[in-house]
Amino acid sequence: MRGLNDLVSCGKVHYLGISDTPAWRVAQMNTIARERGWAEFICFQGKYHLGERDVERDILPMCKELGLGFCSWGIVGQGKYTGRFKKGEEDKGGEGRKGVKMTEKDYEIAEVILQISQETQRTPSQVCIAWMLLQPNNFPILGVRKMEQFEDDLEAMTLKLTEDQLNRINTVSSFDLGWPHTFIGTSTETCPWIKPCGFVENKK
Repeated sequence: MRGLNDLVSCGKVHYLGISDTPAWRVAQMNTIARERGWAEFICFQGKYHLGERDVERDILPMCKELGLGFCSWGIVGQGKYTGRFKKGEEDKGGEGRKGVKMTEKDYEIAEVILQISQETQRTPSQVCIAWMLLQPNNFPILGVRKMEQFEDDLEAMTLKLTEDQLNRINTVSSFDLGWPHTFIGTSTETCPWIKPCGFVENKK
């Protein structure tokens, strides 16, 4: 952190960001920097899409508490939810398929996304990005190869998903928060044992 602070002090770097690092480590480094008056990380970059919402366990709550922005990458899951991959087809490799492994849950998510795509008359990518744009403090990174892909993705900003559509997406993409979040929640708002104003009464 001292070395990074030197880069900022010299004007070689304006702001610091960090990618793909455990939440506890980022919190530790920023705490050290804050105590010593050094430059802190202001942004975290991490993988985040409907099939992998793991960052909601610790990374996103950390970003909220420490005031970090979050830049999500891989937001359409390597094209998993665009309808490109059909269940039962062999993985023949090639462009757009090589290295992509579809799970049963991926197919279920893709089915819901395609349904909403038809309902809204928008592309599946736009539906995925529109959902991502609704996640708090999140700045999605668009991974495109062609200008038409970029222009298509930008249209996601004009897509307004209904409450029913959001519920269907959240339901099919739900995941296990794991311990201890399944016991205490991820914040005072989601903890079943306390309220912001105090302890919850034990009602039998």
